[in-house]
Amino acid sequence: MTIERAVKHGYEDLTILERVLQLYGQFRRSLEPLGVTPLQAGVILFLRRHADANVTDAATALGVSQATLRWHAEQTT
Repeated sequence: MTIERAVKHGYEDLTILERVLQLYGQFRRSLEPLGVTPLQAGVILFLRRHADANVTDAATALGVSQATLRWHAEQTT
């Protein structure tokens, strides 16, 4: 359910967490046809802005472990 539909259907008292989860769902669904996960999109955006970054820099900026970032990188190659 989008935020607009939630307000229309009387759910205007959503918490910030509920709204963030809704937006995350919309973001995930919009990336799905491209075959890109939200984490992958974040990595792509980060690397476009910080071309000289290494895995440690990217993992720290995205709030994930280096192992997670490496695993996702291996899945896309």
